[in-house]
Amino acid sequence: MDQFRGGGLAVVGVEDVRRALEWGQADELLVSATLDQGGPSADQTAGDLVALARRTDARVRFIEDSHLLEPVGGVGAHLRYRLAPPATDAA
Repeated sequence: MDQFRGGGLAVVGVEDVRRALEWGQADELLVSATLDQGGPSADQTAGDLVALARRTDARVRFIEDSHLLEPVGGVGAHLRYRLAPPATDAA
């Protein structure tokens, strides 16, 4: 969470984490251990994210204290690198 808050190499939330995994950007996936207890859609989400992590050799860490990731949808990721923002034309 400190890396995310400080604008560092981390993302949180299902969509941002999924995008980072799809781009091969994520180094470590953090998943709340209780995410898969939220019903079938949450179970599928957790499974999809873990499968994406394995395809890109990202580590997977299940966080036992669900309160740590609860405010951000139960998932986060540490990034290997940050994508540069798109360049703007000065013209």
